Amino acid sequence: MKGPNDADASDQVQRRQDIHRLLSAIVGPVQFVSMVPRGTGDGPIRAEIFDAVDLPAAVAWVARNDAEGRASYYSLSVVRDGLRKKATKSDIVAARGLFVDIDPPKDGEAFDKAWHLDRLYGLEVPPSFIVDSGNGLQPVWLFDQPEHDLARVEGVNRGLAEKLAGDHCFNIDRILRVPGSLNTPDAKKAAAGRVPVRARFIT
Repeated sequence: MKGPNDADASDQVQRRQDIHRLLSAIVGPVQFVSMVPRGTGDGPIRAEIFDAVDLPAAVAWVARNDAEGRASYYSLSVVRDGLRKKATKSDIVAARGLFVDIDPPKDGEAFDKAWHLDRLYGLEVPPSFIVDSGNGLQPVWLFDQPEHDLARVEGVNRGLAEKLAGDHCFNIDRILRVPGSLNTPDAKKAAAGRVPVRARFIT
């Protein structure tokens, strides 16, 4: 028989496993960013930089944000050393990969997640990994080496978004949902019936 804390324990295990995988896949320090969902309260943006050796600290940081109803994101790009605020384009040193943010239609139409996944798996170069952000999908293609031609990377991101029906989210300073973190809806989405869902790796 399951005890009352089994679900919480399962969430804690998934959070740790997913954050470990993220920090292992992205070579070097990764900036995490946390903010309060729109319309749900006030609070400053938090930003910390974690490496794979900082796993316990990264997990604790995300767990704290989950408990406070804050959203946790990460920057796929390399940010300048010691940055303690959300990176802007001028703070980006290099790109580590490409990404697309594929969200449910804003007009309320049904979102066929399986169809999008089949399309991603069928690409000539499939994503390095795909994160289910809690509502949509965030596929990522990692580079073998950091890329410093940021305008070129943004151009490829834009092309991928157009090809794969992604959102208008191609900018190099874009932040993505931390897998293992809780996606708490903003006030508008909550009013529409959305509930908190944990982001997770799919592949």
